[in-house]
Amino acid sequence: MINIMIIILIFFLLLLLMIIMIIIIIIIIIIIIIIIIIIIIIIIIIIIIIIIIIIIIIIIIIIIIIIIIIIIIIIIIIIIIIIIIIIIIIIIIIIIIINTMFILIIIIIHRNHVKKAFEVAGLRASV
Repeated sequence: MINIMIIILIFFLLLLLMIIMIIIIIIIIIIIIIIIIIIIIIIIIIIIIIIIIIIIIIIIIIIIIIIIIIIIIIIIIIIIIIIIIIIIIIIIIIIIIINTMFILIIIIIHRNHVKKAFEVAGLRASV
């Protein structure tokens, strides 16, 4: 009878030990799963942050390129305006010089004619 009791006791002890082992294994598995989920979440967050940073950098680069293009266009427009103004000034100066030369030529020709007219009339030209 005592033998049967000992065997039953050993069996229950073994059963209890198995149950404890199963519980420990389940806890370990749960902990491993939780750790894996946390790692995956951290990796996803890091990837999202990297993507956001890359998008921000691309936007900043695009804005800088647009600003540079606008500045270049403004400079080109200013240079074209300055060149046009210089050309207009040169044309005006040339026109003034040509007009002045024509006026001088007319004055010289007119003076010579007046001199000749006075000489023909027998008067000394004092012009």
